Formats: sequence, C-alpha cells, structure tokens
Amino acid sequence: MGRDIKFRGKPLEEYPAIKWFYGSLILNYDDNLAYIESPYNGTIPVEWGSVGQYLGVTDKNGIEIFEGDIADVCYLGFARFRVKIMSGEYEQDGSGGEYSGTKCIGFYTKTLDPEAVDKYDCRVVPEYLRETSILSFESIEVIGNIYENPELLKGEI
Repeated sequence: MGRDIKFRGKPLEEYPAIKWFYGSLILNYDDNLAYIESPYNGTIPVEWGSVGQYLGVTDKNGIEIFEGDIADVCYLGFARFRVKIMSGEYEQDGSGGEYSGTKCIGFYTKTLDPEAVDKYDCRVVPEYLRETSILSFESIEVIGNIYENPELLKGEI
C-alpha cells in the first residue's frame, strides 16, 4: 500500500472560510501558476510559493504533515526543538560527526535555531540533527506553517 500523494496551496482568490485547498497539483509554466484540483472544489489557482506536498505521515495528534509546516520535535526523550519541514537534497550524518554525511533526497527537517542552548548552557540540537530525516524523531507536533505563522520561524520554544 502506497502513501497518498496530495498537495495543499493557498488560493489566489478570496474563498470565505477556506484558507487552503487540498488535492492534485497542476503546474502551468506558461502563465507561471499552480492549481490544486479536487473532486469537491474543481480546479483552483493557488499561490505558487505556498504549494506543499503531503509527507504521507501524521503528527502525534493525527494532523497531516506537509512541506512548509513548522513542528516541535522530540529526540530520545530529552532534546526538544523546533523544525521546518522541507523537501529536496540534504546531507544527513547520524554518526554525530564521526563519519562524513550521506547525501539524501526526500522529506527532511531543518532546525530553526541550531545554536539554542538550555539553562545549563548546553547545546539543545546535536549537530547531526540540524538537517535530518523526519524519521529521526520520537514525536512530531505540527504547530503552524511558514505562510500563516512566520513568527514561529524564530525557533523560540
């Protein structure tokens, strides 16, 4: 069984009480527009930069995770920090710096405040978790997204 492949995007036009449309993605390079097509709403033009793909997984509360989401994560039960959900090429180093990283492509997280320290002046985010697979974490909780909640990009928890 495969994962659902779907996208979300913010509509270009005003739709009362609808902030996002979900469905298939259609790109039109001639007019530089993106469209979300769904069986419920038809084909809706959306902001090109707001388009994000569904990762195929949900957070700890059952919320679907999309590119562009901002989440609080927990690693090994003690390291808690904020990340942005991304896709593309990244380098992952699960060895803690002992070996060179591995080039990967796919969905990953990028730490918003990699230099954060706790009350004991210890770094909260290990270097090897600054960019890593979403599978690295025990729990993920979506708290917003980069389009509606830019204040969360500061990484403050």
